[in-house]
Amino acid sequence: MENLKNILTTVNWNDRNTIFATVAAVASVAVAVQLLTTSLTKPLLPLPPSPKGRLPVLGHLLAVSTSSHLTFTEWSKQLGPIFSIQLGSQTWIILTSSKVIRDLVDLRGSIYSDRHNNPIADILSRNGEMYGFAKNGDYLRMWRRLTNNTISKSKLQANFNHVFDRESRELLARLLRDGARLDGVDVDDVTYLYTINVMLSILYNRRCATSSDPLVQEIRGISNDFIEFGSDIFLNFFPILITFFAGKKRRATALQDRLVLYIESLVEEVRQKLAKGEQIPCVAAEFVKVQEKEGITDMGGWLIGEAYIFYYHSRLPVIQTCGGFTLAGVDNSAILLMNSAIILANHPEIQDRVHHELFATVGPDRLPEQSDAEKTPYVEAFLLEMFRFRPPGFFGIPHCSTEDDVYEGYRIP
Repeated sequence: MENLKNILTTVNWNDRNTIFATVAAVASVAVAVQLLTTSLTKPLLPLPPSPKGRLPVLGHLLAVSTSSHLTFTEWSKQLGPIFSIQLGSQTWIILTSSKVIRDLVDLRGSIYSDRHNNPIADILSRNGEMYGFAKNGDYLRMWRRLTNNTISKSKLQANFNHVFDRESRELLARLLRDGARLDGVDVDDVTYLYTINVMLSILYNRRCATSSDPLVQEIRGISNDFIEFGSDIFLNFFPILITFFAGKKRRATALQDRLVLYIESLVEEVRQKLAKGEQIPCVAAEFVKVQEKEGITDMGGWLIGEAYIFYYHSRLPVIQTCGGFTLAGVDNSAILLMNSAIILANHPEIQDRVHHELFATVGPDRLPEQSDAEKTPYVEAFLLEMFRFRPPGFFGIPHCSTEDDVYEGYRIP
């Protein structure tokens, strides 16, 4: 084992051929250990069926491609509603029917709510303190309860519909105004300003007048860097190699610190206003109130000194949660809107159906409202299809089981 470590530390990690050969060697050792271990235990039930085309080391990575939803749909037609694939060093179980998803994720949710080990995600989320990346446990359950009471769909509709209406009108006004310019409209620019203002208003009762505002620029920069780390498929599926990417670990740590720095200023602004007796209609205010009422503190930390470190870290869970919502809300909504614009521009027949339904239901004299949603099923279906057809993340944030399970005669590790 020591010899293997010495070899790995002298590898030229800038050479793709060397990287592939090294990964192959490491994977071979892992497979050998797994086979030896398995041979010494009782026979296991089979995994769900797996598609053809599995390659050594890479598994099905190349076969999945970037349009994973299309590939999974085709494989489900051949293999059924549950099947397994190998992505690098990881075994993934793919569920493609509502029944299987309900049976496992819903009815057996207590063992399917964990997150798989991802060293970069652990750094970016401060070991799951950004609770969307948290391991299954008391901390995750606590924040799910708190967010369901503050930022659920029904709460958003009841408390923040005016935010969506206001920012939608601002977006349309910018599109009309800038669209008349000779150089046209920067759709990316106005779309991100819209989504950032929606999230700033809901979370912190703040908004920015223009896309050149330093806060808008910083949120976009942090968001882009998070996306870049998330798209690093190599380390996602070969986490064992993180030891040899010290520079990437340092950049991930710096990005987490940068996020905390900016979100902390927004949360502390809300906290100070509350301390003065002001009523702040935003999610961060509700989190701060609950935190002080229930005594929520950091998951753990560094015991360097006392007063300052305790003060700072005792507020991190709220900062991390607000930061996670900021990034997720900004990117998901912006990507959905821009992809929708692209699809509608390239498929006029879909655009005509959307326009016809909106015109027939809403008319030409007002903008659509939330109450119109149930009367416009085609528009709703179009938006849901955009989430499926062009999701913001390659695989999203997959779930992981906490223990071996059996379903329909198949083993789920």
